Amino acid sequence: MPNSIPVAYEGDRPYVFISYAHKDSETVLPIISRLQKDGFRVWYDEGITPGSNWDVYISEHLDRCSNVLGFLSRSYVKSHNCRDELALTRLKGKPMNLVYIDDVQLSPGLKMRYGRIQALFLQNMSEEEFFEKLYRADAMTAAREQETV
Repeated sequence: MPNSIPVAYEGDRPYVFISYAHKDSETVLPIISRLQKDGFRVWYDEGITPGSNWDVYISEHLDRCSNVLGFLSRSYVKSHNCRDELALTRLKGKPMNLVYIDDVQLSPGLKMRYGRIQALFLQNMSEEEFFEKLYRADAMTAAREQETV
């Protein structure tokens, strides 16, 4: 997978909002790059304009996204910002796909809210199997460029 930093999507078309802990960038950024290479419009916090209000910017991008892809890890569940993104996603009724990127145990509260969501466990599958399953998720379809015949 490429080592370059992906560019966050800005536009009016449906896009995937990426929720992740910065400590997991080494795992998540190559996945974002692959999503973009495969035709998905993706926004993540690298797209925050310097000097803007973080809370407002995140909330606005959650409002406009077609779905949220959350990368759960030990760092993620310790992060107040990440938990806020999950809570806001749920409040807004946005479709959500969860990917466990390490062997994390959810707190009882998180387990109650998100334990029912069918998730992908990155460490239990090959790279190709992971992307194949992720791309079949209904919520991902809207954010992918359609091939023209």
